[in-house]
Order: sequence, then C-alpha cells, then structure tokens
Amino acid sequence: MMRAMTVVLAYAPIAILLALWEAASRLGAVSADLLPPVSAIAASWWDLVLDGDLARHAAASLLRTLAGLVLAVIVGLALGI
Repeated sequence: MMRAMTVVLAYAPIAILLALWEAASRLGAVSADLLPPVSAIAASWWDLVLDGDLARHAAASLLRTLAGLVLAVIVGLALGI
C-alpha cells in the first residue's frame, strides 16, 4: 500500500502540471498558438509515430548529434584538450 502511495505522490506534480497546462490552453488563458493543449500535442505525436515520421526525424537528429560529437572529439584531440 505504501509503495502505491509513493508512486502516486511521485507522479502527482506531473499530472497536476499537465492538467493546468491543458486547462489554461483550453480556457483561453494562454493562446493555443503559443502553448497548444497537451491533448493536441499527444495526438500529433501519435500521428507521427503511426506514419513513421517520428522515427525518421529522431534518427536524423541522432545522426546530427553523433556527427557533432565526433567533430568535437576530433578537434579536441587535435588541440590536445
């Protein structure tokens, strides 16, 4: 029972933040163009997953990150850092 309560208390701040975000966006307190509702973001994310675009773009980002790391290592080794 204590384990379940610990888990609930650990994730409660995240759930509250997401609920406030959704409410602020839906009720017009914040422009949906500036801060779209969490549900809209989740729906777009799911569409990207289903289309395979998310994996393709994630792979491209990972490749760029690795290329930057390799370049930094080469320059760092060449400079003796």
